[in-house]
Amino acid sequence: MAVSASSGAMNSLIGKLTALMGEEYAKLKGVRKEVPALEDEFRSINALLDKLASMDKLDGPAKEWRNQVKDMSYDIEDCIDTFMHHLGENDATTGLVKKTARIIKKLRARHQIASKIEKIKAQVKEIDNRRKRYNVDDCVHKPTNVPVDPRVLVILEDAKNLVGIDGPTDELIQLVTGGEQELKVASIVGFGGLGKTTLANHVYCKLEGQFHCRAFVSVSQKPDMAKLLGKILSQIGCNLQTCDLDDILYKIKEYLQDKRYFIVIDDIWDSSAWKYIRLAFPDNNCGSIILTTTRDHYVALTCCSDEKYVYKMQPLSEEDSRMLFFRRVSRSRQDCTDEFGELSAEILKKCGGLPLAIISIASLLAGQPKKEWESVRKSLGSMFQGNPRLEDMKRILDLSYKTLPPPLKTCLLYFGMYPEDHIILKEDLVMQWIAEGFVSKSPRLEAEDVAGNYFNELVNMSMIQPVKIDRVNDEVVTCKVHDIMLDLIREKSAEENFNDVVDDPQASAGLHKRIRRVSIHYGGEGVQPTISGSLSQVRSVMVFTSVLVPSFQGFKYVRVLFLDFSIPVEQLSSYREVKKEKGFDIYNSSVESIDGLGELTSLRHLQITAMPCKDHFSPLAFNALHSSLERLACSSCLRTFEFYSFLLPIDMDWSILSRFSPHLRRLILRTRIPRIPEWISQLHNLCYLLLMVREVAPEDDGICILAGLPSLVHLSLEFQEHPGVIRIRGPAGLTFQALKYLDLSRCISKLLLPVFETGVMPKLQELQVRSKSANDLDKWLEWASGGIGHLPARVKRVEVQGYWCGGDSMRGKYATKSEMTSVFKRHHPAVNLINSIF
Repeated sequence: MAVSASSGAMNSLIGKLTALMGEEYAKLKGVRKEVPALEDEFRSINALLDKLASMDKLDGPAKEWRNQVKDMSYDIEDCIDTFMHHLGENDATTGLVKKTARIIKKLRARHQIASKIEKIKAQVKEIDNRRKRYNVDDCVHKPTNVPVDPRVLVILEDAKNLVGIDGPTDELIQLVTGGEQELKVASIVGFGGLGKTTLANHVYCKLEGQFHCRAFVSVSQKPDMAKLLGKILSQIGCNLQTCDLDDILYKIKEYLQDKRYFIVIDDIWDSSAWKYIRLAFPDNNCGSIILTTTRDHYVALTCCSDEKYVYKMQPLSEEDSRMLFFRRVSRSRQDCTDEFGELSAEILKKCGGLPLAIISIASLLAGQPKKEWESVRKSLGSMFQGNPRLEDMKRILDLSYKTLPPPLKTCLLYFGMYPEDHIILKEDLVMQWIAEGFVSKSPRLEAEDVAGNYFNELVNMSMIQPVKIDRVNDEVVTCKVHDIMLDLIREKSAEENFNDVVDDPQASAGLHKRIRRVSIHYGGEGVQPTISGSLSQVRSVMVFTSVLVPSFQGFKYVRVLFLDFSIPVEQLSSYREVKKEKGFDIYNSSVESIDGLGELTSLRHLQITAMPCKDHFSPLAFNALHSSLERLACSSCLRTFEFYSFLLPIDMDWSILSRFSPHLRRLILRTRIPRIPEWISQLHNLCYLLLMVREVAPEDDGICILAGLPSLVHLSLEFQEHPGVIRIRGPAGLTFQALKYLDLSRCISKLLLPVFETGVMPKLQELQVRSKSANDLDKWLEWASGGIGHLPARVKRVEVQGYWCGGDSMRGKYATKSEMTSVFKRHHPAVNLINSIF
């Protein structure tokens, strides 16, 4: 289950009171007698908070009472946490003097908690009196405008189902691809929510395969230029280990100098940002394209090489609006005409042809009776009469927010911790919600599954936008939040005192001790002392700037620590107090001080990248890594382990990872391993495996080792040396029964083609291979025409990545691509062949 935004703090407090009834606090006899009554009282208050959360608006006294309850719960929780911290200190290894001092400290703590309980009882009584004086109970009986429950819809529309986009796509493609070969810079301009990003992405996908390299990035209102240009550098296939802006600009320009490139720069807010970004792109005569999107017509003119390249986005036509609307609400046009015709026409008129507004309202009305449609129509009022307005769009999104069930409101507000246009991992969100206490397990589902369901509901309600989809499992892997929705979330968060965001020098000055969540996007002068000094009670900290790496030694109660940048392992001493942290990533670090990892026993996700440094790694460093993993294996619930390094000795013993078997779901080892190790067969719950192996033979038994993993769904194998063909087989009854995705595209030295034995990988849906040699074409054609063997019947997609013959001309490459497709389709007509020609 989950909690509402208003009752989140109270729910956490109730959990702490329940903990006080545990055996470890049995000596607190007087205190334990008072706890059950307090717990019952808090549950009653919590139920009322949930009801208040469903109200459209609260009057002043009710809102004040709600805020007082939250402040009280924060104070009480701090008291209990401090008490538990004192009683939990271990004195087994200390001397007599220190041991005696700690015993006295614990006795004092027991006495203090008893007196605190009496004060808490007085606070609760006063809160109850205020509830009566303010007539808070009367608020829950007032009718709401739209008491509509959300309905689960399709998570993501396919491109073929997009409405009203074909015409604009064709016009834009003709605009940017016609004429001479000089660099063309075009801009899509229009109001927020019109679908500018959707159109740009559709053009981006339509022109796939016609360029040597491509990139798609979003700028946002306060761009981090180094991070933005670094993303472009990465997407075009060039790596550079530097944060220096001039170096990145020079490298991008140098790399693109003789290439045909296509770059989409999405969501530009001012011309100064564009002028800086523009410096990275050379004016070559290769038919290159830069496509930008913006709300500002002046910015669009600044971007474009000619005014004719400004494409003004138009609202959807009445017919397209109706088509999009009823596709979302899942009603036929006959229903529309017979019963909902007039209502739908009025609602659509108020949406002004804006896709974001239409989708939001349609998601709200899906499956609802006519009465609720009438209620929504009244609630919309006189929106979009004349020109579209930002406040009108927010009111539509606010309508969808208000009708969310309380469990989803809290989860949605958490997106306000992330910067604008940030790509967010579903896996990160799920673990953060759980660590915060927003989500817990139900009788039938684990907490991770419950949180995953809530994430999917937010996607289905169009509150968040999918970015990357796992095609095999039809799951959203990453998402983002539309900037108008993010504005609304930030407003709601401010009303609820849910979190603070430090995104400019003035923002840190407003931080106060009551705040429980802080997100740092700005790391300029003066921010670190303010943060370190005022947030000792903070529960969640997210940092998105490498300029500021705060010390968390004074933050006793941190549950979520998220760092979106690289830190050296040597700084682990600052984080050893973070015992309840559920996710911790360490990038670009040496392993000299990695021994401290063994103390982070609450870790769920661990990623280590060991990069070269001036000094060679010593044997002590390797021993420290192994020792840390041994300690983690004894007490950790590690679910993800990722290791990236080519510095370790090839005989490094990784068998310690088999001891994580009950919990480990995801394993990535991109390091030097001679062969597929036998201990992997013990990881019965492993779902995702990426393995780099030095060599493999055609009849290698290592494949048989992996064939017995019962839960394995995704397998990526990277062989440094291989014979060109690998036989996919397994012992009787062990045939990759769960595997859906096989990736051999990481074997970049030469083409590796699989030959499947009968019955192996019966659920396989997608296969990826890769080549860098033009001489591989004959091998591919032979394999596709018959050598593929027993291709599993469920395979839907085969993707071939690489360089092919046809000279350097794009026309020659397209001829080769056509030949490959023709041969493959003759033998496997039901399989979708994807050729990525570089």
